Parts: sequence; structure tokens; C-alpha cells
Amino acid sequence: MNSKSEDPEVLLRYLLDELPDAERTRIEQRFFTDEDYYEQLLAVEDELRYDFVQGRLSAARGQSFERRFLGTSRDRNSLDFPGALLSGLSARKEAARKEAARNKGKGKKELAQSTQQPGSDFPRRSAGHHIWAKIPARLDAIIAANPMLGARGFRLAFSATGVILVAAFGLMIQRTIAYRSQLNQIRQEITNQRELQAQIGMQDKRLGELAQDVERERSRRLELENEVARQNEDIEQMGQKLKPSGPLLSLILSPGLTRDSGSLMRLALPSNAQRVRLQLNLRGTYEYQSYIATIRTAEGKTVWSQRRLRRAPSGSREVVFLNLPPGGVLAPGDYEVGLDGSTPGAAAEYVDTYYFTIVKK
Repeated sequence: MNSKSEDPEVLLRYLLDELPDAERTRIEQRFFTDEDYYEQLLAVEDELRYDFVQGRLSAARGQSFERRFLGTSRDRNSLDFPGALLSGLSARKEAARKEAARNKGKGKKELAQSTQQPGSDFPRRSAGHHIWAKIPARLDAIIAANPMLGARGFRLAFSATGVILVAAFGLMIQRTIAYRSQLNQIRQEITNQRELQAQIGMQDKRLGELAQDVERERSRRLELENEVARQNEDIEQMGQKLKPSGPLLSLILSPGLTRDSGSLMRLALPSNAQRVRLQLNLRGTYEYQSYIATIRTAEGKTVWSQRRLRRAPSGSREVVFLNLPPGGVLAPGDYEVGLDGSTPGAAAEYVDTYYFTIVKK
């Protein structure tokens, strides 16, 4: 709070609207934030009202006062108190002067006792422990110290005290409302902080759960990698066991030859033959995704079939390799190989037929 006082003349000019706008704004901003400054402004306003009632203002300032403070009936009624107070003081002063003249020669003690009697319409109440009980005693002391004040003065003083108390009570209510608003804001901020902390706690919990999920996925991946490694080892070991040990016998077959031509390709198989492969030469280039080879006897009985065969380049042509089953599945005799082309979503189509003969060494 700024306790620096203002020049009363400046405040008087402010009340009479004689200051420029910038100076008025400065004063208004200050008395909204400085309680002592506001009290000084109220005191200057009271003195201005008393000067107007007593006719001490100039004609120009009197007109300014009437424009500012007597615009409504409520404003005009506000002048009853200072006018009545001044009238009462003047009448009491005259009555005291006459009383002093009549009682001239009496002692000062008797005069003091007569002037200390309270008015009949305001009986004195006994002082209690409450602060309100002390107000009449203090007013009696003020009246005893000022003989010009009587019952009417007591009433006026008591009324002034009531106005001051009402103003103080209003100020206290205003501050209480402001403090309560600040308290509500603080409570709201505390609530928001608690909610934020709760959200942070939930996020931390969620992050912890995600970290656990990631750790479980990592462990599962390691287990799968180990399992794949074990399966690869098993497959490799099985391949080692199933790998044929004998030589590879190959027979190249071309389309167009018939069984009756007498020029069938002969394949002499030794008794220990383990690997036999037929190379089927294609007439041209086909767009089939895979091929199906079926081996039949001269009587048309199917003895071996293999799917998903792929074509491969061999010199200037394309061929299809067909691995025959080991272990003597094909006995000596005449055979034919039917080759069909396969396309996804469509039926297999005939490509060509190959003939060969197996003999035993």
C-alpha cells in the first residue's frame, strides 16, 4: 500500500471535474489500489460538502459541485447530514452561551455536571464485553469534553459512527468475497494438479505395461529364433541321412518320338542306382507357372506323378527336370511321360508326351 498523500487541492479539482483525463485516470487507478489514498479522497469530499453548505465555495465551484453532487434527489438528501450537524452545533453553541450567562457565578464543577447529562431519548446502556458496548461510553466522553454537544449532538455523532461502521462492514464483506474467490481459485488449481498427477500416474502405468509387453515379445522372438535354428539343424541332419550316395543317371527326352518309331530312348539302370533324372525338352516357350509330369506304363497305368515342376533354361531352349523315385519303382519296360501346364485358377492343359525304355544292366 502506498502511503504517500496527495495535495488536497488536486483531489478537490478531481472532485469538481477540473483535471484533464490523464490526471483523472492516474488518481482513479491509485485510489483503487491504495486504501489510505482513498480515505484521503473521502475526507476531501466531506470538507467540500461542508464548504458548500456554509457557502464558502466560489460561484464557479458551487455550480460544479451542484452538477457533480446534486444531480439526483439522493445526492441532494446526502447534504442533510452536514447541514443538520452545522445547524445543531450553532444552536447548541448559542444555548451554551446563554446558559453560561445565566449561571454566571456558579462553580465550574456544577456547570460540568449539568452538561454531562445525556439526552432523555438516548438512555445510556451498560458497557459489556462486546466491542459494541464501548461505543456509547466513548461518545459520552466526547460529549463531556465538548459542552456544546448535547442530546442532538449525541444523536448526530452516533449516526456518524453508524455510517462509519456500515462502511467498514461493507469493506470487510468485499474483502471476504475477494479472499473467498482467491481461495476457490487455489482449490481449483489444486484439483487440476491432482488430476494432472493422476493422469501422469496412469501414463506411467501404461508405459510400464508396454515395456513388459515389449519384453515378452522379445523373449518370444528369441524362443522362435531358437526353435527355427533347432528345426534347421534337424532338417540338415535328415538331409544328410537321406542324401543318396550313388551316381546321378540322366536321360534327355525330346517330344515328337512315338513308341512305334523304334527309336525310343533307352535307360540302362544298374542294380544299385539311387538317383535318376529325366530332362524333358520343351518345343517352345510357355507361360505356365508350373508343370505336372505323370509317368505311365505302356498299358496306361500311372506309376509316378510329380507336381510344381519349374522350367529352366538349357542352352537355347527350356527344359523341365523330373527326378525319378529311387528304390526300383520303375521296372524294366516301356514308359511314357505326360506333361501338363498349370495356371492358378484354371484347369491343367496338355503340353506334350515323351517315351523311354528302362532296361537292367
